[in-house]
Amino acid sequence: MAQSKKELVLSAMDRREVERVPSGFWFHFLADEIHADAYADPRLEQTLLDGELRYIDGFQPDFVKIMTDGFFSYPNPVVQTARTAKELAKVQPLPDDHPFFTRQIAYAKEITKRYGNEVATFYNLFCAGTTVKFMQPGTLAEDEAFLAQLVREDAAAVRAAFDVISGDLAKLARRII
Repeated sequence: MAQSKKELVLSAMDRREVERVPSGFWFHFLADEIHADAYADPRLEQTLLDGELRYIDGFQPDFVKIMTDGFFSYPNPVVQTARTAKELAKVQPLPDDHPFFTRQIAYAKEITKRYGNEVATFYNLFCAGTTVKFMQPGTLAEDEAFLAQLVREDAAAVRAAFDVISGDLAKLARRII
């Protein structure tokens, strides 16, 4: 009996023999996937969804990386405005009903509702440091320099902030699963 696409991927991940190598690709569907803000502009979420649905329907991959363009930022006012390590350390966890959780969970469920029985789906989360870098207005090189500056200022303060952000990222991961 032939394996389904999802079974094929899961079998390969379990190091079992498979009839062929699973395939999948991913693309960014927004013009600026790093700085786009779907929380502020819900139309971006629809653009992302439309692009992802067209891709999945057209390519019919074995697995799907659910794209998170527009959701890269961590919409916490303290993190959004922090320019120093001391300011960043004041971050508090987001409430459970914050759109950071509810919108991403709804988006992931929309994709898995449509395709989750047929293909393996994976949701991508970035670590706290990358999340903070993505929230900066500059280039990735400038964002790296900004983060390095914060660590040089006060590594313990940055670690404390990363603990809070990581806690929210872990909460999001648990809720999506």
